[in-house]
This record gives sequence, structure tokens and C-alpha cells, in this order.
Amino acid sequence: MKNSFKTALLLWAGLAVLYCGNVAAQEAPSFRHPEQNRWLEEAADLTLRMRELAVDDKAPRLFVSDSDILDYMRQMGAGDYSTLQRVRVAEFSSDKLAEGFMMQTLYYDEQLTAEEREDLRQKLKNRMTPGVLISVLNGQEGMTHLAANAVLSFDRTYMQPEDWREDLLLVLDYGGDYASAVAFWQSGEGTVTGRAAFIVARRADALFEVLDRYYNGEPVPIRELTGEDLKKPSL
Repeated sequence: MKNSFKTALLLWAGLAVLYCGNVAAQEAPSFRHPEQNRWLEEAADLTLRMRELAVDDKAPRLFVSDSDILDYMRQMGAGDYSTLQRVRVAEFSSDKLAEGFMMQTLYYDEQLTAEEREDLRQKLKNRMTPGVLISVLNGQEGMTHLAANAVLSFDRTYMQPEDWREDLLLVLDYGGDYASAVAFWQSGEGTVTGRAAFIVARRADALFEVLDRYYNGEPVPIRELTGEDLKKPSL
């Protein structure tokens, strides 16, 4: 019970970070329209945007003054993000993700009325995105890591392409101490939002474990791309 309560708190913390954070790295919606489902190419571009901010001498100081956090940002950005070594990809339904989360929280509390359950479901449906899973994992890495990502994580909004299938969660591994976790999800009528954040590379497996845990009890297939597959912009 204690572990379930702690995990639920981490999830709500992730929701709060997504709602209030990402102030530094936001850009105005560009509504770019990736052709032929070029989400791998876009994920790599979002990662480079984070890296540029992490190694900037001045911009991060506009949002944080703590020297430990600033040093940690520079540490994350110091890796070589020019060559991908492998990418892991998961595609899944945000509705199932929200439903799985609700099954492990207060959604089925006998004290809730049917109307209260439906109200909770609608609220979670709009907020339980793949980006929350990244925030949950980063919340387990300590306050310095979480604070650094609150500044560095990068969002972009796109026009939804005709070949859009389901929400995406990618981990881009460049062979260093840190990897890039990138989520894409349908965020509005005809729009898709992408969000990138740094994660500790050795903890990448734990990110997909969090996904499995809350995906309504169903394991989510993971595809691994290496070699020639990494040269293709399409997933």
C-alpha cells in the first residue's frame, strides 16, 4: 500500500510539473507538419534544442541561480548528441493509459459516485499523456535532476498528419550518461504535441516499466531501432 501511495504521489507530481513547468524552453506553436510520419527526425531535433540550452552560458541563469542545478545542466548537455546509437519506440493509447492509472488510484473508491468517477476520468484523460511518464521517472532521480529538466525540457506543437496512429514514447540513446526521452501525443483538434526531456541513460528500461505498470495491466510492445533504421526519418 505504501509503495502504491508513493507511486501515485510521483504521478501527481509529474502532472504538476507538466502543468506548471517547462517555462524556459517553450517556443510558440510552430504547427509544423512532418511529412511521412517523420517523428524520429523531430525527436532528434527536440533533443538538440535541449542540448543547446543546457550548454548556454547565460540563458539558464534567467530561470535558476542554484550553482548545483546549473552545473548539472551543463553536465547533461556536455555529451555527444550528434550520432544516435539506438532508439526504442512504444506506441499506445492515451485512453488506456488514463484508465490504467485510474484503476490504481481513487477511481474505484466506493465512496465516489458515478458522476465523480466520470469527472475524474475526463480530467485525467486530458493530462495523462506520455510526457507524464517521463516526469514520473525523472522525479525518482532527485530534485536536482527534476529541477534541471523543468528548465531544459522542450515542447513543440505540430499539425496532426493524416497518418497519425497512436501516442508515441521514444528513448534516444547517444551512448552517453544521459539519453533523451521524447513523447508525442494528440493534444487538441488536429494537433500533436512533442515534449523532450533528458533521462539517466541507465534508467531507460525503468521508463518503459512505468508505462507497462499503468497501461491497464497490458505490456506495451517496444520496437528497437539500430543501424540503418536510424537513418530513416519515419517510424
